[in-house]
Amino acid sequence: MAYRISRVIDSLGGKEGAAWFVGTWAKDVSKKSAVRTVGKMIKWLRKVSGHKLEYSSTWEVTRQGRLHVNLVIAPWSYIPQALLSQK
Repeated sequence: MAYRISRVIDSLGGKEGAAWFVGTWAKDVSKKSAVRTVGKMIKWLRKVSGHKLEYSSTWEVTRQGRLHVNLVIAPWSYIPQALLSQK
């Protein structure tokens, strides 16, 4: 998994760099709902950053049975951590 993620960071990031976001849902959700949530997050990030962001995702199920996503998002620009956490 780490190899796949590093390859996407290299290919999407380029000179501008990329962000790697890791998220695990706190409760059981369907993948359809989770994909919708990620789409809303990307839409919000595009609006806040002013960039036409590209992204790639990998999905896993944790040992506890919760859905987990790895996102590589590029090009990345600074967004304050407090704002990201709030969203």
